[in-house]
Amino acid sequence: MLPQYTTRGELQTQALPLETKTPCSAQGALHFQAFALYRCSMECSRQTDIVITAFNARYAHCSFGARYLLANLGELQAQSELLEFDLKVQPRIAVEKILSHNPRIVGIGCYIWNIELITKVASLLKSIRPEIKLILGGPEISYETEEQKIFRYADHVVCGEGEVEFPKLCRILLGRRAACDTEAVPQAARLPESTGFHPYEPIHQTHRKNLPHWTQDECTYFVTFHLADSIPQSRIQDYEELRRKWEEHHQPPYSEKEREQFNELFSEQVNEWLDAGAGSCCLREKELAAHVAETLLHFDGERYELDEWVAMPNHVHVLVKPLSEFKLSSILHTWKSYSAHAINKALGQKGPLWQKESYDHIVRDVDELIRIRNYIRQNPEKAGIRVDFAGSRRAACDTEAVPQAARLLPAEPVDVIQIELPYDLYSAEDIAHRAIYVEASRGCPFRCEYCMSSLDPAVRYFPEEKLFPAFEKLLDRGARSFKFVDRTFNIDIAFALKVLNFFRERYEPGMMLHFEMIPDHLPEELMEAIKQCPPGMLQFEIGIQTFNEEVAHRIKRPLDVAKIEANMRRLREETRVHIHSDLIAGLPGEDLDSFEAGFNRLLALRPQEIQVGILKRLRGAAIDHHTKEWNMVYNPHAPYEILQTSLIPFEQMQRVQRFARYWDITVNNGQFIHSAPLIWKNATPNKSLLEAGDTVPPASSG
Repeated sequence: MLPQYTTRGELQTQALPLETKTPCSAQGALHFQAFALYRCSMECSRQTDIVITAFNARYAHCSFGARYLLANLGELQAQSELLEFDLKVQPRIAVEKILSHNPRIVGIGCYIWNIELITKVASLLKSIRPEIKLILGGPEISYETEEQKIFRYADHVVCGEGEVEFPKLCRILLGRRAACDTEAVPQAARLPESTGFHPYEPIHQTHRKNLPHWTQDECTYFVTFHLADSIPQSRIQDYEELRRKWEEHHQPPYSEKEREQFNELFSEQVNEWLDAGAGSCCLREKELAAHVAETLLHFDGERYELDEWVAMPNHVHVLVKPLSEFKLSSILHTWKSYSAHAINKALGQKGPLWQKESYDHIVRDVDELIRIRNYIRQNPEKAGIRVDFAGSRRAACDTEAVPQAARLLPAEPVDVIQIELPYDLYSAEDIAHRAIYVEASRGCPFRCEYCMSSLDPAVRYFPEEKLFPAFEKLLDRGARSFKFVDRTFNIDIAFALKVLNFFRERYEPGMMLHFEMIPDHLPEELMEAIKQCPPGMLQFEIGIQTFNEEVAHRIKRPLDVAKIEANMRRLREETRVHIHSDLIAGLPGEDLDSFEAGFNRLLALRPQEIQVGILKRLRGAAIDHHTKEWNMVYNPHAPYEILQTSLIPFEQMQRVQRFARYWDITVNNGQFIHSAPLIWKNATPNKSLLEAGDTVPPASSG
């Protein structure tokens, strides 16, 4: 039996001998199980921060989207794992496998075929390990997001193409933001546009009270201010003596090295003393800490930009970038005076609340910013206090104290020139036994309302200088079967010709290319190139969907029946292309007679396969606006197929469903090429098969 999951470890190894993977004897099976357990233990011996999971319809399918995410993780790829399952896997087994990698982040792709299974997986995952950050993406969750059951388990949802936003989000959640991610994710715990420090700009050095302070325009600072009683008098005396000795040997203005030494000796020492929890620690009281939260957030975005901050029992840490015209000293004065007034009033006391001095430090670079951010986030746990009192977790009025990554993250269509291609992540086993998905373009210029591709009108082509070397490498590794996922491959004829000619010039027996094509756009130069391809090399998926011109106009489907029929006949008569054609039953305004007529018309064109699809309600598709007018009732469970319309009652739609299955069994599988036509010898094939289809047992799903 083929495995129900594959891992990235398998992606990077050679395929096992077939007899090892599928043993025929009991002894062979035991050897295989022992090897699998050994391999699993080796894979899981290291910490994996990110697990990207894919739940494919069957083992023969590879997850194209998951490989794209992994390929674009950059430096995080080394700490990531790709796990693939098929729909036969039990949710508990999948969760066990995921958790065996001890991840901090789990990403799951949501599709119409797997949404019910992965909802169970997400529920189990968050029940067992609620601290794991669960990121969802994919077309099924990108629309009507909050209405779906799985949304309650998600920490974040990337709505749209995820190659750019998913890595950014992972860096934020892991505290490893890249230097270029200055804008990152909306509402994220923000990295200011500049880390602040410029090595060639002057640094201004001043003394306020007893401590030296360094300032520079457009800087980000790490600031600590603490309660007046937070450091014991004995510590203060030790501190002053140590600093006096240091200053005897260092005269201002201090050098860069001296500033770093000062920070290590004094600022970090003070932080250790503060974490010891001396003094009244009145900020343990949530109501009092809330005054600090309100104070810090009050002018955020107006006078400064807050990054991470936390209110500890006796002190406050803040990463802050003052905006132009506002000095750090005045910002600190406002924070202290405003919060002191509110807290003293709540306590019914007077007198100084905060130490007069604050500790501030210029953040030198991105690495230091990340280190400080992690320090602030981890400070409550390391100090052994309850997380409820950490301002970075929960602010006043039960809002997020530190701006966290938004739960819903809209992702714009990516620039395909910039992203990394995923083809190196296909393993030898993938190439030998599974479908290899590739693409030359993204987007579709048409507006067919039943289709999600209509939402991405800009057609974007991958650069040839990256694409063709990647295809060449796949060919060198033995790949022969390529399924192009381009929505309309023959829109740009010149580009389509380049792709066809590239593979035709490298043709070897067994090569097969699958393309989705529109049948009314086959100019002579493309037809000639198709003619030159050997038998079995090309498979075209040609979507007719309907021959009813009124229905096609209603759903914004371009339809030139005369040109379609002429081109389909030429493809069958003059080329050796295998044609897989599609019709959709249940479109708004199409009755059963119209559908039957369309089927018979398509059958007369002699495609090798006709797939009768039942209309599905894809979330986000524009077909929804016809629902009321045509009384369109959909199954509320995935894959959301149409159950009835005002023109096709439920009982008739059930017959069409059985007919579609019967056609697959008797014709599309290619085993009854000569005998199948005898079924409709004395009647139209659709009517004969509707009757024959009534004898087919219902499918197990739905």
